[in-house]
Amino acid sequence: ATSRDLGLPETRNNADNRASLASDNVRLRLSYTQNQIGNWNSRHSFFIHNDNELFDDRLSQIGLGAQLQESENTTTGAISFWEHIGDFATTSLHAELRLEQQDANNLLEGNFDYQVERTAVNATLQSVLYFAGEKLLVTPALQFQSNDDNYRRITRLDNDQRSSRQLSPKLGVRFDHSESLSLRANIGRFFREPSFDELFATRGLFNGNSELEAEEGINADIGLTWQLSSNLNLDASLFTSLRDELIATVFDARGVGRTLNIGKARIAGVELGSLWNINKNLSLKTSLTIQDARALRDFDAVDEKQLPGEAQQSFYFQLSHQQDNLRLFLEGDGAWNRFYDEGNVLPARDRWLQNVGAEWKSGKWSLQGTLNNLTNRNIEDFNGFPRPGRSFSLSISTQL
Repeated sequence: ATSRDLGLPETRNNADNRASLASDNVRLRLSYTQNQIGNWNSRHSFFIHNDNELFDDRLSQIGLGAQLQESENTTTGAISFWEHIGDFATTSLHAELRLEQQDANNLLEGNFDYQVERTAVNATLQSVLYFAGEKLLVTPALQFQSNDDNYRRITRLDNDQRSSRQLSPKLGVRFDHSESLSLRANIGRFFREPSFDELFATRGLFNGNSELEAEEGINADIGLTWQLSSNLNLDASLFTSLRDELIATVFDARGVGRTLNIGKARIAGVELGSLWNINKNLSLKTSLTIQDARALRDFDAVDEKQLPGEAQQSFYFQLSHQQDNLRLFLEGDGAWNRFYDEGNVLPARDRWLQNVGAEWKSGKWSLQGTLNNLTNRNIEDFNGFPRPGRSFSLSISTQL
């Protein structure tokens, strides 16, 4: 469970600014593992998420007029995973049922704004086929996605109901050239319905768009993993994504954001990673991504421009020290060269954040505490909501 109350910045950084965003979040997840059911192993989970949010700008200091908006999001669901390990193949089935509901209220006008509900079913059937003495692995998969939406006091595409059914095939190949070198390649289709916030949320300087279409496309990558020594692993991959009806948040010159389908797009890049066990207690994990994400539009002013919100370079590292049951870690996360708009005239601030934390495990219990945003740096969307400043999080988990 988490609770936070954030002050929100505005253009002039006025000391009298009273706008705020308060949120309370509760997460509960129960999992049960049952192995050796015939030739199958299984794991089953139940989860419930509840998020309450209150945006208060009654004085109209940063938003589009006076606003006092309250929203409650509840998600419940179940996940079932089954796996069969055979002599020539491993077959698995992952199925998820999600029930989502969002209630939004305009507290200034004292009336009910809207209620939206979504019933989603996601199922993936996958096999890993073994060839050449298990040096060659071929992984075909088929994903089924079903969404049924219902709306009250609000419509989408001039309707109060919407349904979609999609099948997405995928294929992966891995070849273990030696104990230290393996090669891989993947290709697959994807499909994503817009979230409720992308469709309907209106708060501060952000407007949802109820006319959004689903985003779809094809992802592909090729890469290798190289174990240079017993202490050092390197990983490299080239990736590309061709998208249609890409969903992006675009900000205009006033700093007002809106979700849009911006049409076709092409993303290509390289990702480099490493894991270095410096000694028996100390390890360093790194990941660097360099990408070129461009819109493919008929309009010359935005054609071949960088996609809004997509960083051209990002970097992550985690330095860990393990001593018996206690692990200490320092991590950094950075993103550079982003834009807020389609025309690439509104650059976003670069981001570089650090976190420190500790994790303790004993038997079935785990305790983790993290100090986020160590330097208390204010990272914000353009004229919008900031990330939290320095904050502390604590989580406790156990296996029953």
